Amino acid sequence: MPRELTVCMRVMVVVLALVATVAAQRHEWIYLGGAHVDGHYDHNKIKVERSQGFRALQFRVEGAAVEFQRVVIHYTGSAQQELPFSFAIPNSGSRSLDLRGNVRSIAYVELWYTKAQWANRPKVNMYGMP
Repeated sequence: MPRELTVCMRVMVVVLALVATVAAQRHEWIYLGGAHVDGHYDHNKIKVERSQGFRALQFRVEGAAVEFQRVVIHYTGSAQQELPFSFAIPNSGSRSLDLRGNVRSIAYVELWYTKAQWANRPKVNMYGMP
């Protein structure tokens, strides 16, 4: 076999291995639930109906910006985790928020936010990364 063909085959094997690795690591965000923010209350809960585990969360806001004070994740069982989350999410999404430990199954998430008078009630949608 000519040397050029051997080198080309090796390069192709490396490229295919890299493509397979990237494809295996690429995950899509999965919708977990949502809640409309009410200007009369400062607290809400999003119940998660999926039994699979997640390694990260993301919040996306529609309608108006919401200033969050605190986010607490309640895992299946009795464990919970408070996320370092004290900032406003404009009419868009938050950064990816990594969960503590391995992939975890979530029962529900509590959201605390600043009360405001919105022209339209914002909706907070929560997504998980498996």
